[in-house]
Amino acid sequence: QDFSGGLTQAWLTSSLKISALEQVSFMHQLIQHNLPVSDYSQGETIKILVREQLDSKGNPVQQLGASDFMMEGKTGSGRLGEGRQLGWYLGHLRAKKQDYIVVMNTSDKIGGKTAGYGGPMTKQLVKAHLFQKGLWPSTDL
Repeated sequence: QDFSGGLTQAWLTSSLKISALEQVSFMHQLIQHNLPVSDYSQGETIKILVREQLDSKGNPVQQLGASDFMMEGKTGSGRLGEGRQLGWYLGHLRAKKQDYIVVMNTSDKIGGKTAGYGGPMTKQLVKAHLFQKGLWPSTDL
């Protein structure tokens, strides 16, 4: 693969492309421990995902109950040409006793207008969409 952009930028600026469907497949295989790497490595990778657990009113909980919500995942941010930002979020959601894989990629249409990083903003958009569908109890970060 073309890594001319370096380790941190190759996925933004090279021919290396990972589609949203490929991201969904990867996350599904990871949470099922079905990747072609050791169970230990998959477990350690899951441990470093940012996890949020909330009750139905949006309050943090330590133990996940049957009516609670959990989302664990990873954000990514980058810069495209002309100051445009790229953001993505890939995560595993448990809501209403169901498991879902969520993925969203975003980019600015016009450069230089966005404050902050694209990844956290994309995660907030994911939460807002899930809230509208009744799959997340709050749109707060």
